[in-house]
Amino acid sequence: MPPYSPGSPSSDVGASAETPPEGTRPEEPYRVTPKMGMDSPDRDMLRAVEEAENADPIDGLCGSMLQLDLGESELQNLSGVPQRAVDAYRSAAPARRRKRNSSERAARQRGKETRGNQGQTNAEVVAQHMGAKVECPPQEILQDKSIPGISNEFWKVLPPNLRSLILRCRFEVLMTAARKHLFRPDKYPSPDCALCGKRDSPTHRLSGCGQEASANMTTARHNEVARILYKAIRVGRTGASPIWITHHARPEAAQREDVDEIHLIEVAFTWDTRWYMSLHEKINKYEPLMELLRAKGCKVFFHLMVFGTTGSVYEHNERVLTQYLGFKRKEAEALLRKISSTSVEWAAKMLVSHNKSEKEEALKNSKKPP
Repeated sequence: MPPYSPGSPSSDVGASAETPPEGTRPEEPYRVTPKMGMDSPDRDMLRAVEEAENADPIDGLCGSMLQLDLGESELQNLSGVPQRAVDAYRSAAPARRRKRNSSERAARQRGKETRGNQGQTNAEVVAQHMGAKVECPPQEILQDKSIPGISNEFWKVLPPNLRSLILRCRFEVLMTAARKHLFRPDKYPSPDCALCGKRDSPTHRLSGCGQEASANMTTARHNEVARILYKAIRVGRTGASPIWITHHARPEAAQREDVDEIHLIEVAFTWDTRWYMSLHEKINKYEPLMELLRAKGCKVFFHLMVFGTTGSVYEHNERVLTQYLGFKRKEAEALLRKISSTSVEWAAKMLVSHNKSEKEEALKNSKKPP
């Protein structure tokens, strides 16, 4: 092939190359650039190849196309590219992809060896990864919102005075010991709960108080919601059966679609705006159980059904029911409404019980001799 110099016609490419448009500066040779982003960072590479002495422009086009890793549909949309360049790309692309995949496998292997040298097991690496996800949750988790209509069932099931309690909890303006201390520190010297000594807050009263009555009600709320969910799944298309494998890691139910597929379902209550904080704890809790089932050849799915302590229901709960557990949309909505109603009824009971116990404790302390 005769040497190619920019600006002079080439017998191989001239027939398929476009003529330069009017107004093009003569000192800058006209270059054929295909569509689909070919005039991005690789334009400089193409320019260098074309302007090099004795360089074949076909090699430059093929090199740029390899950098972009074009697919077959993108090749069909290319405009003004010689067929020779397309054929050269098709013959060189498989080897390029094999080399790239080999490099990626080598990098993964080096990573495994590095972790092995550091004494880290795969479980530790997964735990670190999940810890990072909890500290910086993925955007799709943060954007997973509550379902407005279902989350506001308390307007239908509670009397006005108890609705007020739920609303004050949601807006975090409930008159707790900490809030009283904030406004009247002289009259209320301690921000701590009078029953258990921990920092008082709406979250504390609905899920964290260590007083015996509150702890029993927290357990009863969890068990009742788990029973509602289990009964709904049990009468479904595939059925479910409770499974108690170990004492410390017991999911609420296990749904078996066939012999090799198991769905573990865990029910959890958390503060309405921070539900994703339960992810790390629950995944670590059930990871050994899931590994045991996978070792037996089962395909395991873990579903965390998180509900807000004041009745909030989230979009991911509806997705779990409809996409994985065989519910129709209306069936899932009816079940979630029932769970939301049960949650707010228990929330109202817990708030009233906590206020009553506080008054009894204050009366008992006032009767003590100085």
